[in-house]
Amino acid sequence: MKRFAYTLFACLLISLSSCLEITEQVRVRENGSGQFTFTVDMSEAEPLLEMVKGFSEEANPDQVSSDLKTGMEDAHQRLQSVKGIHQVALIRSDNGLLSGITFEYDNIDALNKAINVVQNNKPELQEAYFAWNGKQLHRLNTLKIENEIRKKTGSDLNGLDLTVNGKSMKEMMNSMVYRTEYTFDQPIKSISNSNATLSADKRKVTLERYLLDDTRKANSLENIIKL
Repeated sequence: MKRFAYTLFACLLISLSSCLEITEQVRVRENGSGQFTFTVDMSEAEPLLEMVKGFSEEANPDQVSSDLKTGMEDAHQRLQSVKGIHQVALIRSDNGLLSGITFEYDNIDALNKAINVVQNNKPELQEAYFAWNGKQLHRLNTLKIENEIRKKTGSDLNGLDLTVNGKSMKEMMNSMVYRTEYTFDQPIKSISNSNATLSADKRKVTLERYLLDDTRKANSLENIIKL
């Protein structure tokens, strides 16, 4: 999914921190099945995209929308053949700058395979994102989409000095956030990541990871959630 990763990167370059939101939502039922939703929201970047679209093909709102749509449609098609994955549906806003995918999974093994399909475009990969033993969910610090973004920033922005609206290139890149939200049917007893937040009803855990800023405390997705 290199084109998809580059689309995220292109939007980041011409936007501010609030213009890009990547969200991973997982509902886990007591039997280990559940629902997974993955969305990329660039809606707030639309005015900036319109402003600079004459300077870059990747900054054209229509091109960004098309790339997001293509990436998610490809994932939708590939998920049809993943065992244990059902009710796959696309998510898309009217302006095309919010795109995503949602599906039901039978177990954690199926979920891990499906995430590899959605984020990597490589169904043969065996990367583990989650582990489940019936009493706790372990979210590993795995996020393969970050590798493509890091490669692009390393090759294209090495030594580049640029400031937009008072923010340096480094500040803009370091503000890219990957948000995780995990919901359970039963109350949560404890969470291992001190940067995660627990809802008042103790059934939802939220954590934001800054993809390119290694200096921030909230820079790991790893979290052991005990029920």
